[in-house]
Amino acid sequence: MAVQDRLREVATRQGVRFVRPEKLHLTLLFLDAQPDEALDQFEQICKPICDSTPSFDLTISGIGAFPAMRRPKVLWTGISGDVEKLGNLQRQIQDGLSAFVKQEAGDYSAHITLARINPGSPQVGRDTQPLADELADQPIASFSVQEVVLFESTSDGRYEVVRTWPLHGG
Repeated sequence: MAVQDRLREVATRQGVRFVRPEKLHLTLLFLDAQPDEALDQFEQICKPICDSTPSFDLTISGIGAFPAMRRPKVLWTGISGDVEKLGNLQRQIQDGLSAFVKQEAGDYSAHITLARINPGSPQVGRDTQPLADELADQPIASFSVQEVVLFESTSDGRYEVVRTWPLHGG
């Protein structure tokens, strides 16, 4: 992702760990560790949701930080486009899988994590702010959401695909 390359040029401090391109993703819900037998229940819940949801388009835009740019711990790029459709899909999946998840504080915030900073660094925030200002609300790339993928995070840091549900509705 070109925006990540631009970030590498300005966020050069020790402690900045960039997410490898093959690991960039848009999280709908974090499930934590689950027993293998839960997979059949995930299938029964997620498949009908995805079967009735049409594909939709999203745009990657802007750069931000969690908790804030003044001392970021996470640098991310935002999501625009059919965010209402994304939000509806995320809510349906979260509601359907509510028995399997700890409720996260706050509302869903669609983003793609680009880098993690440990510890949070005011200097990284100051170095990154001009690029964030330049890219504010600018479209960076667009893509079509055509499936929901359940990943497992392995102990060696890889993501393995567990299940995939194509979007079919419409």
